Amino acid sequence: MGQGVTLGNQNRGLAVVFGVRLPPALSPPFIEQALRSSEGIAGLSAAMHGLIGAQIAMLAAIAAINADTKRMVRASDAYRRLTTIPVVGQLTALAFTAAVDDPERFRRSRDAGPYLRLVPRR
Repeated sequence: MGQGVTLGNQNRGLAVVFGVRLPPALSPPFIEQALRSSEGIAGLSAAMHGLIGAQIAMLAAIAAINADTKRMVRASDAYRRLTTIPVVGQLTALAFTAAVDDPERFRRSRDAGPYLRLVPRR
């Protein structure tokens, strides 16, 4: 989400140069106000359309990736069991199962921590 914040800040920073103040969140009122207030100002209107378009496209891509992640977690019993652990979310469960790959290669469960470099080697 860091890039979304960066694009939003660029929108607001660019608008301030032209004397336009925008609210802090990307929402339908923000988009309406940004486009309405930039109309008729040479250079600002095209830049605002481009930045808002990029921000909307990025948020749509993030939503699609989140949907794919949820679909993957729901499809696997191992992922679902991992997400029942407090503070283990979908991305952590996916990353852990991808890193461990084949749990049979560990003789003991405590050998997984050093393999993942979470604890010092024995």
